[in-house]
Amino acid sequence: MDGRGFPRTIPEFQTRFQTEEACEAYLAECRWPSGFVCPSCGSTKAWPIASRRLHECAKCHRQTSTTAGTILHRTRTDLRLWFLAAFLMITDKRGLSALSLQRQIGVKRYETAWMMLQKLRRATVNANRSMLQGEIEVDETWIGGEQKGLPGGRTRVGRRASLAVFAVEIAEGRPVRLRVKLVPDDLAVSLVGFVKEIAEPGSTIITDGWKPYMSLTKAGFVHRRIVEGKGAGFVNSVPHAHVAMGNCKAWLIGTHKGVWPRHLAAYLDEFVFRYNRRHNLPLAFQTLLGLGVNRGPTAYETINGAQDLAKIIYTPSYKEAGRPGREKPVLPPTLPESEGLFSASEDYRFTDDPDGAGDNTGDSATDLTANHIANPPELAVSQA
Repeated sequence: MDGRGFPRTIPEFQTRFQTEEACEAYLAECRWPSGFVCPSCGSTKAWPIASRRLHECAKCHRQTSTTAGTILHRTRTDLRLWFLAAFLMITDKRGLSALSLQRQIGVKRYETAWMMLQKLRRATVNANRSMLQGEIEVDETWIGGEQKGLPGGRTRVGRRASLAVFAVEIAEGRPVRLRVKLVPDDLAVSLVGFVKEIAEPGSTIITDGWKPYMSLTKAGFVHRRIVEGKGAGFVNSVPHAHVAMGNCKAWLIGTHKGVWPRHLAAYLDEFVFRYNRRHNLPLAFQTLLGLGVNRGPTAYETINGAQDLAKIIYTPSYKEAGRPGREKPVLPPTLPESEGLFSASEDYRFTDDPDGAGDNTGDSATDLTANHIANPPELAVSQA
């Protein structure tokens, strides 16, 4: 065992937490490492009320709950089942589905096991977590299977899959910490906005050649852009981020057989939590139970309706929405004023490239012929 008697194996766990009283004693030990301290008068003397999971101060008689400030507060489920669920959730690399938990801890209803895991997932988010720094790989991916009748690529309208951005902090060539967020689109406002939320200014952000990432430099980051290429010239620009994406998708489809989009954010929080604390299981166990972070339980209605999770409404591209895009002028070649019908400062042609990812279409300015000059075409807007 290590930490405060944290078990590393199932036999150790069964020995350490074989009774409800042992679980409560562990909670009290984590909450008051140096012994009980009354939050009202500061007295260090109290007697336990085991039937109600309370400690009553011997001086002012205030009753303090052992589970207050944790996800276990006012729970009617045996503490041993909660402890076992948290232990299995962090120690199994494959994760834990609700059906598997129901079988292993022996609860009668699937809904009970599902709700326990959902409450544990809410405890994985630390609002005061530190920001990533140094070298950070960033890339976005769709989470969801292929959809018949929908073109591939970056089409967003009508797509049931969810778009997520992954950021992996790299130290000495190895992945350290991970952040993941669902976003409404793959434009600069969403991708760069995510980086600003999770990374320290001045960090080096490594991305592929997707053009919206080029705004990172203006946002105060050092941008290292690596175009992946194709065929024999392919280069894996963000290998650690790609591994994290692959592991996440394999976990979602392998362990959970897929999840509802409205609950996906909670599952991603669990994946990030287990990824970041894979080398510190005692801390992960205490965090899941809400120890030291003052994280109370989440109401049933809130979890069932995913009311505490962000609602992602995907933004259609300009082309998909049928809206005109941003106009980008292309200047004509410089001609003597006596020959040209346009001055060098006048716009010749406009293109629509709203996402900054495509190339200009139509005739280039250098391909103007004498016929174009003598009979100039009407100004046109090409649709990318």
